[in-house]
Amino acid sequence: MSLFKIIFSALMIASVSTAQAQNMPVKKKTDAYANNTFEEYSVLKSDKSVRHGLFLRTRNEQVLAKGYYNMGQQDSTWEYYSPNLYTPHRLTGKGKYKEGKKAGKWQYYNDEGTLEQVYDHTANKLLFQKGSDPDNNNVTYIGGEYSFRAHTCNIQFPQKAKEDKVDGDVVITFTIDTSGNAVNFRVEKSLRKDCDDAVLRVLKSLPDRWVPATSNGVPFEAEFRYTANMSVFETDPKFNISGR
Repeated sequence: MSLFKIIFSALMIASVSTAQAQNMPVKKKTDAYANNTFEEYSVLKSDKSVRHGLFLRTRNEQVLAKGYYNMGQQDSTWEYYSPNLYTPHRLTGKGKYKEGKKAGKWQYYNDEGTLEQVYDHTANKLLFQKGSDPDNNNVTYIGGEYSFRAHTCNIQFPQKAKEDKVDGDVVITFTIDTSGNAVNFRVEKSLRKDCDDAVLRVLKSLPDRWVPATSNGVPFEAEFRYTANMSVFETDPKFNISGR
């Protein structure tokens, strides 16, 4: 094959690759997180189901998440921010994705913006936990308190309980085993069955992202207690659920 044909073939391959990688912008409203939430990203012109390039999630023009997609998979550095309107642009998590999975060291922050946790997702190891020693640590949720609350805020006050003006606590206890799995869920304090079930349903659906309790670096089984306070006030038809 002549040098001209080799160069021409290489240019044709490069042109095809470039054409396939060309993308087009997309902006759509999503109700998956809250009202007035938008996602902006690019997709391949050749396959509009494949995200490729910069990604932004915003609510009321406040950035909630930003990062990159590479051929449909999260990639490179991502940053997540608090959706709280009173603490705009407060970082809650930062780290890298590789082929759609968290990789290497991730930093997680609490509501005050203080570094709460550093976790190595490649080595599956807790490197730092605010206020404790990773080798002598209580049960810890990977991603910190903010990440845990982001899941538990999905607890819904049953409609009938609201109508009946139910008020009180549901206390759920479960075990975190030595592999970091949540098992053996039980109701320690019942409010009434529909309220108990609402709390259990969400807690059981939590991803198994726990770091087991350790003593001198050796993991052991430990109990975790979660309290949901369900209240309906005469002056406010909304409800309050808080874990502690």
